Amino acid sequence: MVSEWQYIETAPLAGEPVLVFCPGNDPEERIIMGVYSLNANLWRIHIDGQRLNPTHWLPLPTPPETDA
Repeated sequence: MVSEWQYIETAPLAGEPVLVFCPGNDPEERIIMGVYSLNANLWRIHIDGQRLNPTHWLPLPTPPETDA
């Protein structure tokens, strides 16, 4: 599993959600979840109507185990 930020060009393009880093935006919104859309050929990341351009990515972390 990838443990360091990778360049966005190496991100999976199969509709798999990942964490993305978008520099230059509000610090609270720089690391968000995104999904690449092959049909539209762009990242599906929208906050308040603005389109963001990620530069790096990480896989989503494994969820914690619960006492179910």
